[in-house]
Amino acid sequence: MVYNFFLICGGFGLMKKKIVGLGIKIISFSVGYIDIIKKKNLIFKLCGSYCSLTESGKREMMKWYSYNSHVPITVIPCCTDMQLFSITSLEEKEKARNLLGLSQNNLIISYLGSLGAWYMLNEMLAFFKILKKSYSDAIFLFITHSDPEEIVKKLEKFALSRNDVMIIKASRKEVPVFTKASDINISFIQPVYSKISSSPTKLGEVLALGIPVISNSGVGDVAEIIKNINAGLIIEKFNDDEYKK
Repeated sequence: MVYNFFLICGGFGLMKKKIVGLGIKIISFSVGYIDIIKKKNLIFKLCGSYCSLTESGKREMMKWYSYNSHVPITVIPCCTDMQLFSITSLEEKEKARNLLGLSQNNLIISYLGSLGAWYMLNEMLAFFKILKKSYSDAIFLFITHSDPEEIVKKLEKFALSRNDVMIIKASRKEVPVFTKASDINISFIQPVYSKISSSPTKLGEVLALGIPVISNSGVGDVAEIIKNINAGLIIEKFNDDEYKK
């Protein structure tokens, strides 16, 4: 009996290096997983189609020894719910600030999502410290389900006070409501090898709200997207001189 099948492959090599990028010692994997990694080249040769979350990931896959140039690569980035995340009106921004007890005159920079692992909290606080020198009344709004103590315990290191930040949790429906209080959104992610294939959902969500983004290069197509649509600023190096620009 002969079976016909069509195999679609993603970035196994990038997957493997995610763990290395985090600096976590690999102790054990299931036998099945290890077998797949060992046979990555064979699997790629059998594929009828390749899939990547990013154009950057696609370009990297095309360098692999096992890449077959006759097999198409489809890029399917993460998507955004455009009905939930819609352009921010002045009235919505004012309402969001009233709900949070924030002044209409403060500069509000926000961070959306979890902390730890890939997300560079120290570097974002260092950026905010520089920003405060020009905008003394600026507030850093964290919309996160992570432990607030992760943020609070680092404030003194960056000469920041508890009054300089607001940390809140939000449900899925509340996320766009509260994020609309922002003037700017920031997201620094470790630019390690595996992040070539990263397509941050929150980037699309924040851009859908019409809020400019400050992010870093080396993460999927983030820099290319932000530069192409003039939607914010890209940080190339994590130091004070770069932040002052």
